[in-house]
Amino acid sequence: MRIAANTVIIDEKSYTNHVVEFEDCHLLHHYPLTEELPYTQWYRTLIIKNGQLIQSQRP
Repeated sequence: MRIAANTVIIDEKSYTNHVVEFEDCHLLHHYPLTEELPYTQWYRTLIIKNGQLIQSQRP
């Protein structure tokens, strides 16, 4: 699953306009959003701790 968000917080570090990729509910990759990506869900805020999504806020 690929999700883009305005704000992504990963283990207390904050990123703006960032993409995260999950597999089986575990964080695989994260990187800056530089272009529109197909098959991407959009959220306002994501909070990830220890590789697990713990909170999300949709627009």
